[in-house]
Amino acid sequence: MTGIILSGGECRRMAKDKAFLKIDGECIIERILNIFKDIFDEIVIVTNTPEFYISYDVTLVGDIIENKGPMSGLYSGLINSKSNYNFVTASDMPFLNRQLITFMMGLAGNNDMVIPKIKDFIEPLHAIYSKSCIPFIDGYLKDGNSGLRELLGVCKVRYVVEEEIMSIDTGMKSFTNINTPEEYDKITEKVYELKGGV
Repeated sequence: MTGIILSGGECRRMAKDKAFLKIDGECIIERILNIFKDIFDEIVIVTNTPEFYISYDVTLVGDIIENKGPMSGLYSGLINSKSNYNFVTASDMPFLNRQLITFMMGLAGNNDMVIPKIKDFIEPLHAIYSKSCIPFIDGYLKDGNSGLRELLGVCKVRYVVEEEIMSIDTGMKSFTNINTPEEYDKITEKVYELKGGV
């Protein structure tokens, strides 16, 4: 299986690339890579600023179809991946859980997607996608659609339900992402408090 990191966001609400924000002294992208290197044979970063990532020993690809959001990044990652199954995440998720990812990997089976579902809310950027999704994504992008939820109606999906998630990641921190400076401040303050303010 390949690990794909989508780092193509425009960061409109942040002053810098979110992947390089530091949590507990470590860049988010490096936190993700440290987990991925233990799990995956191949790592792909989808980015339109590859110069920021050339120091990492990973495959760098750009958006094949630009300005279509995460679906475009997913499309580019799947096209360039060497694996049929791929775990996909965003570059602003600092608290990925190694055990939850490996649990999800074991559920791939004959499914096209494995995706967490909490009540009616899904986590499309903490999910497994197979290359069988590519034709559907291609069609959606060409039709001007860019919402990852579109895939749920056409692909064979294994949902990872709240009870399963909670048995591994009790606080469901895996799905934490950062969109604003205020969110970043809250996260760093929380980490500081958990460490006892040292």
